[in-house]
Amino acid sequence: MSTLGVSLPLADQPWTAMAARLDAIVEAGFDAVWVRDVPLADATTGDTGSGHDPIALLGVAIGRGLPIREYGTAVLCPGFHKLPTLGRQLASLQHFSGGRLVVGLGGGMREPVNRAYGIDPERRRESVLDAARVLPALLAGENAGLADDVVFYRPPALTAPPVMLASADPALFATAGPAVTGWLTMTKSPEKVRETGSRLSEAAGRPLDCAMQLSLLPDLDDQHSAPRFQPTDTVPALAIGAALLPGLFRGYLDAGVGRFIVHLPVDQPPWPRLRAIGRAWLEVRGVDRPAVPSPMVLS
Repeated sequence: MSTLGVSLPLADQPWTAMAARLDAIVEAGFDAVWVRDVPLADATTGDTGSGHDPIALLGVAIGRGLPIREYGTAVLCPGFHKLPTLGRQLASLQHFSGGRLVVGLGGGMREPVNRAYGIDPERRRESVLDAARVLPALLAGENAGLADDVVFYRPPALTAPPVMLASADPALFATAGPAVTGWLTMTKSPEKVRETGSRLSEAAGRPLDCAMQLSLLPDLDDQHSAPRFQPTDTVPALAIGAALLPGLFRGYLDAGVGRFIVHLPVDQPPWPRLRAIGRAWLEVRGVDRPAVPSPMVLS
């Protein structure tokens, strides 16, 4: 299965019309939404991440009842959370979404934010591995990491979501348990994705899925303009003629990317860049989106 997702919020504007933006994402042909865990902004960049709390934002997205195939975190930083509390939140999202959650974990890349949370730089790797072990076990009904006099409650018949690690370190995947099904990356060349994916899968002793964040600026005026990186207020984005987007997707699909997480730093209603990306994806897939499980309905 391959999915085209959007990293919320659209156009790096977290405080405006989120419900309408979720509707626009689905109308444009996207079938996944992802959120980032940035509880504090780095004062040197002003990047607010998803703006809203990532768990709350995914809850709002699920509650819209839209035909979305996956809801993902790219990524949650375990050092910002107590694992039993995070496990309860993830269990709720997995339950309400009808089993459509994908959990991305990472060590936190903003040093000032990590310092504010007291994260030991030497333990970042271990904290991710601990979370990758404990969280799936809790959601599978085990009392992992807890004393015998307390119990982790979970919805009945809950399936643990897939876990992906934001790392290209083979040693991390060599020690990660079978609950870890893939790796996440920022934009790399297709050749680098293929090479890294092969190396990590070999270290893990099993095939690993790949999810890649792709910051895009489709050029709608020069539809065939060659790809080039262009600075934005947050991260450099790949500017590319809109007519070349199908080829871009095909190249990455061939290299092993199964989940695309599009970061769209510049766009505005009626979302011409968003719709151009969605059209390119539907051209590549060549099929209608399959039915998705119905989310749980709160009465």
